[in-house]
Amino acid sequence: MILLLACSTPDSPPPPTVELTQPVEVAEPAPVYVHASVLKLRDAPEGELLGRLAINSPLEVLEVQGDWTRVEVANGKQGWVGSAYLGEVELDAEYAVSQAEGEMRLEWLQRAAAIQPDRIHLGALANEYRTRGDDDRADIVEKQLRWPEGIFPLTHHYMLDDGQVAAQWRLHRGDEGGWESLQAQELTAEGLTRAEDWWLLPASGPAFKAKPIDIKHNGINECAGTSGVHVVFEAEAIAATRGQPPASWKTAAEPGLAEDEAVAKALQHIGRTASDSGETTAAPSGAGWLVRTTWTTNDEAEVEFYEVMARTVDVLVTEDEVGTLRDFQIDGMSTQILRGHRDLDGDGTPELVLGGCAASFLDGEGNLLRETEWACCGC
Repeated sequence: MILLLACSTPDSPPPPTVELTQPVEVAEPAPVYVHASVLKLRDAPEGELLGRLAINSPLEVLEVQGDWTRVEVANGKQGWVGSAYLGEVELDAEYAVSQAEGEMRLEWLQRAAAIQPDRIHLGALANEYRTRGDDDRADIVEKQLRWPEGIFPLTHHYMLDDGQVAAQWRLHRGDEGGWESLQAQELTAEGLTRAEDWWLLPASGPAFKAKPIDIKHNGINECAGTSGVHVVFEAEAIAATRGQPPASWKTAAEPGLAEDEAVAKALQHIGRTASDSGETTAAPSGAGWLVRTTWTTNDEAEVEFYEVMARTVDVLVTEDEVGTLRDFQIDGMSTQILRGHRDLDGDGTPELVLGGCAASFLDGEGNLLRETEWACCGC
């Protein structure tokens, strides 16, 4: 073996010197924020719907074409939105109210209520609807105002372990605190304690006391970049309250017929069978059952996921009577499954408890009373 070695001689030029420089930090592009109550994300300007973005969702601008901007949302999804509905800073409810004048008054009050749906902002929105003669919308908002503030929907959130439920105590924008348990100082700031008893309401039985197994920061909506504080319980339940619950929580639903019998009667009532019904769920309702059946009404192979339409029918079944409670069309993304049908606020009328990407309380007419942040917002 012959080794050829390259070596320098006294006449050889010196090797070139290399100047070491500090690495240059490239600043991350500043995000823009959604300034509409709900903003549609499309596959092209004036294109097909990809999803919906909540107010204050952070976005990265990729391209601008006149009235349209191509953006990337927090989970990497890209699409086009109306440029007029974007801003460089997050909105707060106080600022939105300060802009509520003239022709844009209603739009800004809607934004304020979307950011902070408390009694002050919902009340202002209801009054504006009433002033404009839109009594139906005013009635819907005012029903939310009458809802007891301390009664929470419980979500089976994707960041929770099986057999756990959580109350969304407070929302934050951005990943504040990661996904870690709150420490003593943070708990005090939130007005919470792990030693406190809560009352939890299951779908059928009486309410029971439970202490949180954890209180932590948690991701809530990967698309909107939303996190929040979750009060986590190891239980199967649909609602929770910190205070004394309504008397209606102390009694158990006792259906007079079996669930499978109720489902069969409901399907027969609407002319469907188990094989041609996309999804059927049931929950005890007093002496009977509420059965929800949902099926798609357009060709799923021909449309994007977010354009799939579904028909949903809620049927109330007792031993002696079968009747349709609600029958409506809804887009597939917004479809929620039935979790329960119970009197949550003690007024003698049961509310619908729905689940899926969000946990919602609805009145008998389908009006929203209380809802968690959606875990997915269409992207």
